[in-house]
Amino acid sequence: MMSTAIRTAAPRKWGSRHGRRAAMDGFCDRRVTVKRYTRRRVKVAVVKAADAVVHTPPRVCADCRTSETPLWRSGPGGPKSLCNACGIKYRKRRKGLAPPTPTSSSASNSQVGNVPAPAMKVLSTEELKRRQRDKQERTLKLLLLQHRRQRRSQSEEKAAVEAGKEVEEAARLLLSLSSSGLLVHS
Repeated sequence: MMSTAIRTAAPRKWGSRHGRRAAMDGFCDRRVTVKRYTRRRVKVAVVKAADAVVHTPPRVCADCRTSETPLWRSGPGGPKSLCNACGIKYRKRRKGLAPPTPTSSSASNSQVGNVPAPAMKVLSTEELKRRQRDKQERTLKLLLLQHRRQRRSQSEEKAAVEAGKEVEEAARLLLSLSSSGLLVHS
């Protein structure tokens, strides 16, 4: 059973407590529409951002397949296809394979249109091993030379210290003789 008070009460019209002036300005109505608009706009923005995340495939490096890097670099697959490390390696390899840029002296001596492309030099595994061995031998020689120099400087330092001790001892003896009043003949 419903109460008669609830049934007979008319819905209250919400208005301003300041009378007709505020109602004429439409202040309350504008505030409500602004709130509705901002709510709707935020909701739409959230939906668009969620759609963008869902539809965007994660970016991975074409070389090492990593998905996290501080900087994406351009590579054989176009811009932003390699991670930072692989992009640096790729650029170095490409720079090594590129023909050298002509300098001012060589450019003046040669004709501009008839510059032959340099032939690529392919090294065999034996040649690579030989170069590696030579490099190791040079490094070993440098290390031995440095070790010899270090030992020589250490021995010179010891000799200087010993000579310094002898001079210091002679000075003490001389000082003690002069202060004691004894005369020693040699």
